[in-house]
Amino acid sequence: MAEEKHEIIKEAKEEVEEILSEAVIKEINEFKQTAIWEENSRRYYVEQVALKKGLKKGMKKGLEEGRKKGRKEGREEGRKEGKKEGKKEESKRIIINMLQKGMKVEEIEDLIGVPKEEIERIKEQ
Repeated sequence: MAEEKHEIIKEAKEEVEEILSEAVIKEINEFKQTAIWEENSRRYYVEQVALKKGLKKGMKKGLEEGRKKGRKEGREEGRKEGKKEGKKEESKRIIINMLQKGMKVEEIEDLIGVPKEEIERIKEQ
């Protein structure tokens, strides 16, 4: 009987150890899952912060480059427009001089290739 009690106690002890080890394993697994979730959350937060900083930096750089390019294109366009306007003014001045020297509209048209209507318009001014 003592041996039977001893066996029951032994089995009960093993059962308690098994239950405890299952509880400990369960707790460890829950702890691991929490740690994984926290690590993933931290990584996500860091990525989002880095993404925002990178986006802000990229937009600033893009704006600076866009402004530089815009100024350069604006200057080039201004030069072209200025040259065009200068040539137009020079032609007008030459036409006025030719008209003042008594040249006929048809002669001026033949010499410099400006349409008759344009010469007439300048003549009327």
